[in-house]
Amino acid sequence: MLPCSICVKSFPSVNSLQTHLELEHPLNITKVMKCRVEGCLRLLSNWKVFRRHMIRDHKFPVKVHGVKYVSHNNQAKIDVAIDMPEFNNDMEEDVSESENLVLEPRILKQTVLSHASSFVTKFYANPRIPRSHVQDVVQNVKVLLQDVVSHLMQPLTSLVNDSTKVEEEKELAVKNLLDSVLEPFENTLSTEYKRFKYLRSTGNFIEAEDYIVGDRVDHKFSDTRVTKKRVSVKGKYVPMKKILTKFFDLPGVFIRVKSYVDYLEVEVQSGIISNFMQCKLWKLKSAGYYECGKFVLPIFLYFDDFECGNPLGPHAGVYKLGAVYFSMPFLPPEFQTVFNVFLTLLFHASDRSVPEDGNYYVFRKLIDDLNELAKEGIEVKVDGKSEKIYFIVVLLLADNLGFNQILGFAGSFSANFYCRFCKSPKDELECMLREDKSSLRKISDYESDVDKGLKMTGINENSVWNSLLSFHVYENFSVDILHDFFLGVCKTDMGLLLNNYICVEKYFTVDDLNSRICSFNYTINGFHNKPACIVLDDVKECKVSMTGIELYNFILLFPFFVCDFLKPDVFDSALWSLYLTLRGMLDIVTAKSFQKECIKSFESLVSEHHSIRVKELHCTLKPKDHFLLHYPTVMLFSGPIANLSTAQFESKHRKLKTIADSSSSRVFISHTIAVKEQLGFCYRLESEVGLDDKFEAGPSQHFPTSLITNYYLFCEKLPEEFREVCSLVPWVNFKGITYYINSFVAIENVDLFPVFAKIVRIFLSDEHSVCFLLKPFKTIYFHENLHAYEITETSLYQCMYVKDLAYPFLVIHQKKGLKCYITLRQML
Repeated sequence: MLPCSICVKSFPSVNSLQTHLELEHPLNITKVMKCRVEGCLRLLSNWKVFRRHMIRDHKFPVKVHGVKYVSHNNQAKIDVAIDMPEFNNDMEEDVSESENLVLEPRILKQTVLSHASSFVTKFYANPRIPRSHVQDVVQNVKVLLQDVVSHLMQPLTSLVNDSTKVEEEKELAVKNLLDSVLEPFENTLSTEYKRFKYLRSTGNFIEAEDYIVGDRVDHKFSDTRVTKKRVSVKGKYVPMKKILTKFFDLPGVFIRVKSYVDYLEVEVQSGIISNFMQCKLWKLKSAGYYECGKFVLPIFLYFDDFECGNPLGPHAGVYKLGAVYFSMPFLPPEFQTVFNVFLTLLFHASDRSVPEDGNYYVFRKLIDDLNELAKEGIEVKVDGKSEKIYFIVVLLLADNLGFNQILGFAGSFSANFYCRFCKSPKDELECMLREDKSSLRKISDYESDVDKGLKMTGINENSVWNSLLSFHVYENFSVDILHDFFLGVCKTDMGLLLNNYICVEKYFTVDDLNSRICSFNYTINGFHNKPACIVLDDVKECKVSMTGIELYNFILLFPFFVCDFLKPDVFDSALWSLYLTLRGMLDIVTAKSFQKECIKSFESLVSEHHSIRVKELHCTLKPKDHFLLHYPTVMLFSGPIANLSTAQFESKHRKLKTIADSSSSRVFISHTIAVKEQLGFCYRLESEVGLDDKFEAGPSQHFPTSLITNYYLFCEKLPEEFREVCSLVPWVNFKGITYYINSFVAIENVDLFPVFAKIVRIFLSDEHSVCFLLKPFKTIYFHENLHAYEITETSLYQCMYVKDLAYPFLVIHQKKGLKCYITLRQML
């Protein structure tokens, strides 16, 4: 039925609607009319165009014989035959005949606005699409239309100005141009099947492959009978070779990686270690490749299970998936983000227990391809030349449960030999203060350890991962700082401190502490995760309910929050000494680089920390406390502990969970997630996004530099490009770090003390060159009890480019009375 554009009535033909409009709504044939057919909502410039649209586009009949239209109004009832004469004879023209219609700009604008509004509100009406995503859609459509219009402008202008063509030829040329714009949406990309077919043809859509994990018995219903049938259990595998080949084909990736690898070789000569490729384990693994003149790079694998559904619901565990990601430690630090973490394996977590040797069947496909990658490598084109790159897996990252499950160790901390680094029994580990070198696991003992079994050595099975070239489970020098340190050691220690200070000594209340937590300026100090407020019930049980990053931030700020509540003698107590050793360890494990001497320092701090816990606080050491004893060995073989963090992989979990939540189907959910994930990588390839520097800035103000306050004090130090006119911004994001006006940075080291400075102005050039106008502060001394530097303001000014900062991270500053303190996020 054909709906009226004004009221709610509907009619079987165009003529009956025309009669209705004449009788019920005085018809103006020049008035803009809106089509109300479901899914259309177009605006038509007049009745003539509206009539043609209904007949040609929606296939409504002109008239239906034998049907009467009855009008009801306040005056009278009028019966009118449906096939009554029309308003104007010229409207009886053939509707298929083309009409020379020129829309006025005002009408065209109104028509486009109506269609755009309808388009946008469709997305707003979808409950699965957040409003913020609608803005992304609008922005992307805007960019698409701008590109289309920019490509049409030149040929359309040429057609208009071409006097050699007659009007019919011009019309045909314009029609062909417009058809070429519609063609992708009417043909090539009109359905998902066609879209996938096109993306496959470009080579950018790397589909996840099915592989057989094992089989299981399912119940099948046939007529009135229930039969048991053995079905295959499948997982999804994304070929790493294809991913790496496409990744290195992106613009500038190979050059950027090669340049960074060369830089690491120079940096290590100065005694600084900032990457796995500078460490002992990499030298052992890569020696054979370098001797043959081959270019080889390391790969990190990460394994963990994650829950797709509600982890507390009645179906918890039913849709629990296991995932394997890989990351590339050879990328520069600013690109070591979740954006460059890739999915390679996805399966139901329960499938690892379907066959007897579950780990073998689940991971064998991945291991075979990794061995092929190590032997054959990949070939990429760089400036017209073919380059061969080999890849070897050097570390497998996971949380402690993940490590033990897939590497064949004891799956529980209650086992007598639960440590994957040493063979010391559990009762010794509860009071061990230093790493026992004699008990460390050795590759030569592995076979006998497997034979002796779980109770004697803590080995549950002969690990399938030992079949991976250049890898052995006893040489997997990797730890999980997130769960070991932040959610383990830190949580325990801070629970003890808060319980003593709040419940026992009553130096302050929970409300006092929460007030300090809420009133701190986190943004200007570079914090993105504000610590959660403290709960009294948790404090009574020596617990702290925070995420790992929240707890990290809380520990950094803890002295500023509570120092004026505490009595002077508290700073000499065992508990405060425990905090200071914890803070010292925190500086080292979160450092992105260190010198070899720091390994010994960390070893001493761990020993001191454990000694306080065991001897003075009379606490037994937990498994996560014990793992800290092996951190110095891990630092020696694998480099900075911070680079082994699982935090970025946990972020990848959140992305995959979001994909699962967006789908109501749970049939082969691993396939649904894998397809969506690979479409995301396809977009990256289509957009040719390689290793591009991230840069953002706040709104800029452009004016003569001489108008800036105190210009005469710093004009001589300002770079030449900013001396005449300048652009000032309130903040800038450079390589993932956001700098704000009034934030503090460390600019250099003088006489063993770092020099700190406040950002007074941020100058920005057209080429995204960032220069800070800084006000240096004098460092008076290091306050050991607060683990902070006391500083005082000077009258000097200094200018420095952001790339020249000695310490790129924002330091944390806080005023306590008349004194100003600075503490570091990590070791300088």
